[in-house]
Amino acid sequence: MTRPRVALLAREGRARDQLSQALRASGAQTVLVADPNALDAHTLRAAQPEAVLVALEPAVEDSVFRLDDVLHDPALNVIFDDAELALQREGWDAQRWARHLSAKLFGHADVLPPGREADDPQRWPGLSTTPAAPHADLPPESDLATTQITDAAAPTAGAERPDFSRLSLVEDAPAAAEPDPAPASAAPAEAPPIGLQLEDEQAQEQPAEAFTIDLDNWKPIERPELALVDRFDAPLPEADAPAPSPLPPRVGPPPLPPLDPAADAAASAPATTAESAPPPVPRSSGLTLELEALDGTHAGPVAKGAVVLLAGIGGPDAVRRVLSGLPSGTPRPVLIRLRLDGGRYDNLVRQIARISEMPVLLTVAGQRAAAGHVYVLPDEVGVQVGADGALTFTEGAPEIGALLSALPAADSAVLLLSGAEVAHVEPALLLARRGAFVGGQSPQGCYDPAASRELLSLGGNVATPEDLAAELFGHLYS
Repeated sequence: MTRPRVALLAREGRARDQLSQALRASGAQTVLVADPNALDAHTLRAAQPEAVLVALEPAVEDSVFRLDDVLHDPALNVIFDDAELALQREGWDAQRWARHLSAKLFGHADVLPPGREADDPQRWPGLSTTPAAPHADLPPESDLATTQITDAAAPTAGAERPDFSRLSLVEDAPAAAEPDPAPASAAPAEAPPIGLQLEDEQAQEQPAEAFTIDLDNWKPIERPELALVDRFDAPLPEADAPAPSPLPPRVGPPPLPPLDPAADAAASAPATTAESAPPPVPRSSGLTLELEALDGTHAGPVAKGAVVLLAGIGGPDAVRRVLSGLPSGTPRPVLIRLRLDGGRYDNLVRQIARISEMPVLLTVAGQRAAAGHVYVLPDEVGVQVGADGALTFTEGAPEIGALLSALPAADSAVLLLSGAEVAHVEPALLLARRGAFVGGQSPQGCYDPAASRELLSLGGNVATPEDLAAELFGHLYS
């Protein structure tokens, strides 16, 4: 069987090593191993693969779209896998996935491990499994009959012998004259069937009328009827059976204390001085329910300022690395503005929620930002900063420049990650001069470092997403 030519598209790391090992175990021929972010369609096509294995993760989604012209070739077998799941496969799970991968690449349905062939078909019940059994050539019906007779006749060890003294032989056919003895070579004549019948010792003592019923004179047995009562404590009619035990007393809430007219009058009378006013008298011993006005959303308290993460192409991975370093008790709301060509911000919310210790929400108009929560800004929801520094989401496209100018600097921070717009660098630096924390992703390892390079040229701070998260944590809690 020809080994299929396979191209592996995955970022460098442990996930790619796991998939490479699975391809070797499946028997495929790996002709290309490349990072989708650094691969073009011409290089992929020049490798002439018969199948492509893609390790999907947010950092390569945009790059995979650029390779659609090659991946949509009907002659190409494209297999997608989740990079995060590939990291978790170990031992038996990794071997099972390699067998399924081999079945997809070679086009067969054999996914069982070696030595797991189908068992032999089930034998007839009663047949011996020993090949040298003396009745191996007998038909199944004869073997079944022999088994039934043997099981019935062979007593078990330690069992009592049944009493056959009450059994008598009853001939079903009239007695015939004794036949002449036949020669030994002749076949024996078929004996008449013999039946078994139990003798009833009391059958003679019972008259025949004892088993008949007179339908004309039959009457039902009279039984005392129970009268209907409307109270549980009413006496029941006398009967032969003992009366049931009384029901336990009902359990209910305690009675309210009686009202005191004098205390009501004293409580309602206006007090003249603090010394002469009597202490208030409680009207009841129950709990008091009060409605508390909520300022903001049900998610948590409204906070002043915000942490704004700006990103674009290649930004989902940087956003996840920053949020991995922020705890659940972050004292500011985190706003994420990441441009997506397809507009699937709901998928972005699910991806970020996997690694964030804070709740991740897709913003809607009319909602207020709460501390310790992450909000993803879609294309149709804007942000308005109130006089108290709190953020409210409104209808309309988000204007990041106006947002950065209106944020309270001492309580805010801005991170420019991969794919952020260069136009947002200047408003971010103006906010930094007023006391805000502003940083950018270092160009090394950044897919689109245009904004980071602009920030670095103007004297701004750049670092890896993990270092930015650590510096931001220190700024928020300083």
